[in-house]
Amino acid sequence: EIPLRLVGSEMCIRDRNYYLFEMMGAAHSQLGSLHVGSEVVINGRVLHVSEIMYGVKNDGTGLEVVSNKLAQHSAGWQTCEQACYNSTLTVWFAD
Repeated sequence: EIPLRLVGSEMCIRDRNYYLFEMMGAAHSQLGSLHVGSEVVINGRVLHVSEIMYGVKNDGTGLEVVSNKLAQHSAGWQTCEQACYNSTLTVWFAD
């Protein structure tokens, strides 16, 4: 279980159901250990990772893919593999 509420200093809320975690923070390495089925607590709600997308382009097309997927899930979050446009993202979704 990773209670995301405890790592708030390392995240920013991009949307009421979508979070961005800093690449260099402790949360980034903890999130990397999550797999489908892992339990997470977001704002007191217990959810389970239902999908993980690796290598998502950090550009307009990637944003569209993530937005469409987020509409199908209760929450999502991302980490950046590099801090630049056109890098790749890992994106988790939970229900």
